[in-house]
Amino acid sequence: MLDLRTLYFTVACICLCLGALLLAKALVRIRDSWALWCSVSNLLLGLGFAANSSLEWAPKFVTITCANGLTIAGFLTSVISARALAERPIPFFVWPCLVASALFGALLLGDAETGYGVRVGIMSLVFAACEFFVAYVGVHIARNEHLKTAWTLAAVFATTGFVFLARSYLAFSGALNANPSGHIFLALIAVTVVCLRPMTMLLVGGERRQQDWERLALHDPLTGALNRAGLLEMTQRHTQDAAGASSLSACVLLIDVDRFKAVNDSEGHDAGDALLCLVTEIMRSEIRKTDLISRQGGDEFVVLLRGADLEAAFLVAERIRTRFQDAARLRHDRTEPTLSIGISMAPNARTDLATLLNQADQALYRSKRAGRNTVSTFSTAASLQEIEAQDSGEFAHPQRADNPISGPQIRRVV
Repeated sequence: MLDLRTLYFTVACICLCLGALLLAKALVRIRDSWALWCSVSNLLLGLGFAANSSLEWAPKFVTITCANGLTIAGFLTSVISARALAERPIPFFVWPCLVASALFGALLLGDAETGYGVRVGIMSLVFAACEFFVAYVGVHIARNEHLKTAWTLAAVFATTGFVFLARSYLAFSGALNANPSGHIFLALIAVTVVCLRPMTMLLVGGERRQQDWERLALHDPLTGALNRAGLLEMTQRHTQDAAGASSLSACVLLIDVDRFKAVNDSEGHDAGDALLCLVTEIMRSEIRKTDLISRQGGDEFVVLLRGADLEAAFLVAERIRTRFQDAARLRHDRTEPTLSIGISMAPNARTDLATLLNQADQALYRSKRAGRNTVSTFSTAASLQEIEAQDSGEFAHPQRADNPISGPQIRRVV
């Protein structure tokens, strides 16, 4: 028949092995400080359970005082590992509090004359508080970082917390001595879930690392905007999400920084990088969270406005253009960089991105020919007119903005 000493010894071996593996992981990848604290937590728990399992032949100072102190320290350290996993700073006062709590628990509960039920009840309350705190951290990670495995972490730690609450109730009510089999059943559930705790942390760390790799692969490292691959990936997801919304429209803004090369040549590449970051910052402040920003390369950007029409897109483009002009004039009064913007509109969310970009590029070309610092919208009639003019060796001048049929909408700053 399974007894508590055998159960404690088995769990001690598992915790020590997990602690050693996590310690090796922490030494290999120093950035994962949570793995270091999780390994320390498991090593302390393993030593505490091992001391508990030696009740028959070891002195009571080892089996009660040391065991209780090590176990309490192990659960408190799991709280530190959870905060490190959430990438939240650990205050300095935590360390003396951790040592003091472990020593106080060991001395308070280390008296062999103290009732067994009282010791188990108090320790179970401490363990439950630690588990619920880690579960709260797991919910925080899941909500803020959208990590699905963090919900598993929260569920596992919350389950252990409820088990320890039940164990504490039975201990204070005296039911543990009256029903030893029920005590063993609760202990079996608790230690089983305790062994799963570090595995859930590993899952969260792995999912976060995968997200970091995807972010590096799909984002521009300088501005933080999407790159070409990221824009294509996010647009495909948007298309799939809106597969049944045939009436949903979208607009593309193709933005080019005028005189960007002059800024690089006269003021250096650091100034050019700062200018690109300024463009990105202004674009982010003028669009919604559901819209997309992409740096296509060099000084060219794409903004995808979901569910927007030409009028709304034009207003957004004008705000971006004027805000950038005012901000850039203060920083680069000699070169005075500006923005040329071309706009195209998709009739529905399933329109091909390449077609939209090509149309926006034609509108951008007209903005450049119109004297830069201009916003133009794509028009099929205007594009055909340009092709005919180029075939004949002439370029058709931009049409007036008050003739929406014959050409693209153009606003030029004089």
